[in-house]
Amino acid sequence: MKSLRAAVLNGAWLVLMLIVGTLCLNPHGCRSMSNIVFERRNPYGIEYHAKDEELLASGKPVPSLLRAGVEMSRQYSATLSQPIAITSWRGDSPTWEIFFATNRDIISATEGSSQERFGNSELNETPPYGRAAISLPFRRRGVDPQREAPAGSDSAQQSIVTFEEVRSLPWEAMAAGVKNQIARSRQHDLLLFVHGFNVDFESALIRTAQLGLDIPFNGAVVAYSWPSQGGAWNYPIDEPINARSVRPFTELLQRLVVAVPEDTRINIVVHSMGNRIVMQAISQLPRLNGKPIANLVLCGRTWGYRSLSNWHRRSSRSARTSRCMPAGAIAR
Repeated sequence: MKSLRAAVLNGAWLVLMLIVGTLCLNPHGCRSMSNIVFERRNPYGIEYHAKDEELLASGKPVPSLLRAGVEMSRQYSATLSQPIAITSWRGDSPTWEIFFATNRDIISATEGSSQERFGNSELNETPPYGRAAISLPFRRRGVDPQREAPAGSDSAQQSIVTFEEVRSLPWEAMAAGVKNQIARSRQHDLLLFVHGFNVDFESALIRTAQLGLDIPFNGAVVAYSWPSQGGAWNYPIDEPINARSVRPFTELLQRLVVAVPEDTRINIVVHSMGNRIVMQAISQLPRLNGKPIANLVLCGRTWGYRSLSNWHRRSSRSARTSRCMPAGAIAR
């Protein structure tokens, strides 16, 4: 009986040593999960080891057991650093710096405060520009965050979106902020998001931050919010407003194209009725002088936001299986 017990224990130790030895058969030895490119553990997206990036840069041969994982790191190594639009973390809640433009009129009672609000009225002048700081609560990838605390919740501040600041800026200040984000990003990317029908101003900013987080996107992030009336029964009202929003959006797009550095990759993601604005604006743009739109992603109105956070994965498949349809690179 003792010999059987000793044999079982010896067998268990042997299996354990084999597991440990297999985990340590790599060029860097055993290492913990903390050594990653992100400045902190990111619960939302893909992670990989910074050491893998060093191995790829060194040109050394990759052991066969690790080849698949290192090749995946090679595929994502240029995009998976800490998103530069995240300014801070509070637990698992990141705060995003989002720049915005809108042809909504500001609610006068909030003008000049750190929590400016824009309503459903149209503004016929040059569109206001601004900056927002938005804290998103932890939630599963692709799930809309809560804007109101659930009844009886003891952790209301941790479970809902928090607008830390929404403030108007002159165009020059906003352009400087966008260029600063681009300069600090690894691929010099710009993400411009245009929402669709039945979306208010705050929701447009939240969805922009949510999209940047869920991809994750490592570049400048800009939202454009047109005056959708924010009601499910207001589609007939939204249609003429949408048509009148083409001119101010075209002005924004032209200004961004001129302001950003030559090597900037401009990426536009647009949802639902916002497609009309973006397509008409692009058709009116002059030649882009070496600054093509790298990606134009047109998302259908019937699928809702959840398909947006998956467009980058779905777009690698056949277009027939993709809910959000990348229109590809556009060079004019």
